[in-house]
Amino acid sequence: MIAILAVLPIFVVLTVGHVMRRSGFPTESFWPAADRLVYWVLVPALLFNMNARVDLSIETLTGFGVTLIGGYVAAVAFALIAASSFQLNPATSTSVLQGAARHNTFIALAICESLLGPEGLALGVVAATVLALATNLTIVPMMILIVARGNGQSIGRAIRNDMLRNPLIIGILSGLLSNILFGGPPPIFDEITGVLGAAALPLMLLCVGSALQFNELGNRRLELFLASLAKFGVFPLAVWLISMALKLPDTERLILLVFSSVPTAIAGQTQARAIGGDVSLMSATISLQTVGSFLVIPLLLMILL
Repeated sequence: MIAILAVLPIFVVLTVGHVMRRSGFPTESFWPAADRLVYWVLVPALLFNMNARVDLSIETLTGFGVTLIGGYVAAVAFALIAASSFQLNPATSTSVLQGAARHNTFIALAICESLLGPEGLALGVVAATVLALATNLTIVPMMILIVARGNGQSIGRAIRNDMLRNPLIIGILSGLLSNILFGGPPPIFDEITGVLGAAALPLMLLCVGSALQFNELGNRRLELFLASLAKFGVFPLAVWLISMALKLPDTERLILLVFSSVPTAIAGQTQARAIGGDVSLMSATISLQTVGSFLVIPLLLMILL
């Protein structure tokens, strides 16, 4: 019940964004501009602020790192094998990959705090940092590799250019550097990135809600099934098996299961548009997994804990 209540506000904001765009408010040109603002400014500021504060102790990072990366690799491998087996086109393959491996940090942190309070939030930030680094340093190059190969582009140049200007990677790495050098964000940057980061979640949710395309659900059943099977099945099962093998405490295993089973990242839609992926499929995947997570997360926690 607590997990359901933690996810419920996300649904409400998504619905507001959906209704706003369908009613033509404020204008049609507002939404693409807001989407770019979120991707290039607000989310990087949030990632900087979050990673500048994260606990970087070896004891905490080791168990989380091995378990989360293990589950992440399993989900990625499943998505790539499935895309190849069913001969999906490059753009579609990238969206299946994102649907399988990305995670919604905001939903995950909200659930962690609701379930375990400050302790859960602190552990959640560690998990978010590990997964964010793994995702943004590997998913983007893999997407570019898939799309560039399909379009005959220069793969090495495309990956290099994106890595150098990817605002999400810049936000994460600069935040970690500030953490190491200063033990947190510098005073001025702390306030600036804090204000900008606070605006990221609501505007991001409104943008995604505005682009929800439920009409695609019936036409993309195979792709949606593959991405959701990886996200709600392969990823959390692998995390659970590894955490049991490592004999991690129940509290840590709870946080790990939450992060492995939350819906795919809202930013995946923006990334799909930037890379040349299947935007409509990405939007449908976000819609389906967000709705599905409302039932799946509590069920997984009840079964696996």
